[in-house]
Amino acid sequence: MANISPPPARERLLASEDADGRYWAIMPQPWVKWFFTITDRLQHSFMLPTYTVATLPVAEDNKGGIIYVSDGGAGAQFRGSNGTAWVNLG
Repeated sequence: MANISPPPARERLLASEDADGRYWAIMPQPWVKWFFTITDRLQHSFMLPTYTVATLPVAEDNKGGIIYVSDGGAGAQFRGSNGTAWVNLG
């Protein structure tokens, strides 16, 4: 993303996973400022990678990815990879 600085290098971000698989973090002030800068930028629209049905990338190489399929039928234009196949997201 343009115009976003890298995360603070001098301050340490402490993070951990609890017994239920949830993550938590203790953020020093520079990290808080950096984090909210990024989340503010993400509130604006962004473009998904666009493909046609014939040019879909390999799902196995894009686990967790979301794409827009320009010639997908109703309910099949937005798809997400589950690591095996592209699943219709609506």
